[in-house]
Amino acid sequence: MKLSYNWLLDHLETKASPEEISETLTKIGLEIEDVLNPSAGLEPFEIAEILETIPHPQADRLKVCKVRRGSGEVLQIVCGAPNARAGLKVVLALAGHTIPVNGLVLKNTAIRGIESFGMLCSASELGLSTESEGILELPSTAKVGDSLVAFLGNSDTIFEVNVTPNRSDCLNIRGLARELDAAGLGTLKPLAVHKIVATDVKGPALVADPLILETGACPHFVGRVIRGVKNGPSPEWLQKKLKSLGKTPISLLVDITNYFCFDLGRPLHAFDLDQVQGNMHLRFAQDGEAFKSLKGQDYLLDSEMTLVADEQGPLALAGVMGGMRSSCSLDTTNIFLESAYFSSSRTAATGRKLNLLSDSRYRFERGIDPRSTLLGLEAATQLILDLCGGEAGPLQEIGKVSDTQKTISFDASLVKKLTDLSLSEEQMTTILNRLGFDVKGKTITVPSWRHDIHESVDLVEEIVRHYGYDKIVEMPLPFVDVAVLTNTQKQHIKFRHVLAGRGLLETITWSMIDEKSYDLFGGKGHDLKIANPLTIDMEYMRPSVIPTMLKAVGRNIDRGQNPIFLFEIGPVYKSLEIQDTHAACLRWGSYNKNHWAQKERWVNVFDAKADMLALLKESGLKEGAYQVVSQGAPVYYHPGRSGVVQQGPKNILGFFGELHPRILKQFDIKQPVVAMELNLSALPQGKQKGKEPLILSPFQAIDRDFSFVVSEEVEAGTIVTTVQKIDKILITSVDVFDVYKGVGGNAAQKAVGIRVRLTPQEKTFTDEEIQSISTRIIQAVEQTTGGTLRSEDVSR
Repeated sequence: MKLSYNWLLDHLETKASPEEISETLTKIGLEIEDVLNPSAGLEPFEIAEILETIPHPQADRLKVCKVRRGSGEVLQIVCGAPNARAGLKVVLALAGHTIPVNGLVLKNTAIRGIESFGMLCSASELGLSTESEGILELPSTAKVGDSLVAFLGNSDTIFEVNVTPNRSDCLNIRGLARELDAAGLGTLKPLAVHKIVATDVKGPALVADPLILETGACPHFVGRVIRGVKNGPSPEWLQKKLKSLGKTPISLLVDITNYFCFDLGRPLHAFDLDQVQGNMHLRFAQDGEAFKSLKGQDYLLDSEMTLVADEQGPLALAGVMGGMRSSCSLDTTNIFLESAYFSSSRTAATGRKLNLLSDSRYRFERGIDPRSTLLGLEAATQLILDLCGGEAGPLQEIGKVSDTQKTISFDASLVKKLTDLSLSEEQMTTILNRLGFDVKGKTITVPSWRHDIHESVDLVEEIVRHYGYDKIVEMPLPFVDVAVLTNTQKQHIKFRHVLAGRGLLETITWSMIDEKSYDLFGGKGHDLKIANPLTIDMEYMRPSVIPTMLKAVGRNIDRGQNPIFLFEIGPVYKSLEIQDTHAACLRWGSYNKNHWAQKERWVNVFDAKADMLALLKESGLKEGAYQVVSQGAPVYYHPGRSGVVQQGPKNILGFFGELHPRILKQFDIKQPVVAMELNLSALPQGKQKGKEPLILSPFQAIDRDFSFVVSEEVEAGTIVTTVQKIDKILITSVDVFDVYKGVGGNAAQKAVGIRVRLTPQEKTFTDEEIQSISTRIIQAVEQTTGGTLRSEDVSR
């Protein structure tokens, strides 16, 4: 929201400087993002006059202008503005001058073979407006030779105010003046009350569809006919006000409606009455109904959109934008002036569907004062009569003023309790009264323009921000003992340390994904679509952490990173009722890249498995408490290069492996990516108390190697699990060190070599004890797998 200092003085009696106003607004929560002086940098520019224009011989759109300066010197300037013409007073920039908006330093040059000694400037190039067509046209009274700054008169200061979405009451000059009054920086001037004496002016009847009122699409609509107006350029004071906010003046009737939009926060619309066919209707649009906006764009409407229409069709999209057919021109002599309170949600929905932006929509969708409809109509009618003449017809009204004022029971002691500030009730009452609240004892009536006030704590905020946030004494937070963390939180912190120690960087990604990723990662068939998504790329809750992390990998690949090792601990969603926490790792890239002593290699499935086993170890689960199998991973993993960690067939703990090339192709990733995801919610709760103390045996451990010939279908993990179960105390580790396929030329068989570490706990093993354990190992594996011992074990 832009605020003009000079315009502010229309509503606020103050001697405060622009610097004080800027500082005060920021202190009370209305942050000033920028402070501009439109005259700054305009000192070198002067007023000149175009004497004649001729077409450029080498360019259809260019003109060669003869321009007279104040000294009498006539310059030749090439100009491409369509409105350049003889007799026009313009702003002249010469060689060496700097254009304010882009920092361009002018120099004399030849344009298409014709020399040009300067530039004729537009309002946007001078920073006087964000919208301009052609060069700036100055009035005929402007004196050739005067500086532009002298012509503009008193300089103004423009504040760029960051108004948060909940403070729609500050999207107008008077609302900001009210805030400064409450902050003690001046006195709010009383608002003029106009009572229009209507004449017997005839016009179309105003008819409303009953559904409009029943649904709350437009609770209150007022309007009147004004005949015999004379449209034309606005007076200089009105043009200056609009230009100060970056708006381009159009014509008296349009500028007056825009003026009240910014002055009072009251959007209005004027219809050219001579273009209205029959009665005016307030109704819903029909599906597929066509509408041409003021900007000349065509739209197709639907039945959720509110219209002002006539017998022929739509005249305006309620709260958003008027239509081309009934727009006011310089020839307009009769108008219908409208002031209404349209539903904020319907206005916002209409604007989003059609991608239509306007100052009116911006205010309606955030909430305007519902009690300002009649006030705005009367004020605008009076200004139109003063500037355009004409006769005003009787008021036409549909619905009634919305009774939206709330009352809150307020305990003044709440201020002390929440902020530790000691304010008297008189101080609190003064602040609230200046903000428009009606204070009667403990009952506070909220003004109609404050949509953001709902509870007592909101009143505390109003009081404190105007009393001064800087007066709240800073207090250090109490020491937080780690004991307040739950076991689950402590465990997750340990997991993060483990993964970070393994060289992975933590990421935090969105929990929402697009439909395509949702289907690819197992979401299809579940009802996890968000009713009101932030964007089209965030329509579903993610069933896996992998897709959002893959996008992060892709972004890092595009930036030349290698390797990319990431992890995340975050939520995944299986249904509306089930939300789990997963730890996931993704690895892409090379190990030992450019290492002088070690050979470079790409990540593989065993790197992902190692990440998984590291977390399982940290969780307290022993190796024999879970199984690793090669079948059952989700379809987004490579079927031959992935695994599943489970506690029996029902309790799946997680998956690891290489992601399927089909999935990587969808994310435009060409080289392999390995991943691991562990369902932390599925870990047995009894095992989450941390690691058991390390107890070292004082006796020498021994290793025994076994080689079993088994069927190709038998998994090495089955052999490892079988051996681990034989004696969980004496057998302290089982590792696979070799797999040889095609034993004896038989492709259906393989040899799996395992190394078993035996650790005595009470005394050194005897040969008989070692042989007994070895025999039990051989018998258990043969019975479980149907395999046979390939060779004698070798003690190590």
